[in-house]
Amino acid sequence: MKVSTAAVDPRLEIPYTELLIQEADQAVEEGRHRDARRELERILIRYPGYAVPHLRLAALAEIDGDTGGAARHKAVAVRLMSE
Repeated sequence: MKVSTAAVDPRLEIPYTELLIQEADQAVEEGRHRDARRELERILIRYPGYAVPHLRLAALAEIDGDTGGAARHKAVAVRLMSE
């Protein structure tokens, strides 16, 4: 059996990314900020044009007192949402 290596339309994978976002949100609720950050950064590696992980990372940075990081992630999210 041959496995297709054709590119998958990213719009078809959004529900999966939403599940990953939910897992990151759960980690934040449980105080596992490092795990949440790691999951969100992993999503961005695969989907660099997806604004939601940047918004979550901005919120996490604010919680952790990293105002510079929060501002950077917000700026990227705003830019991505305006494209």
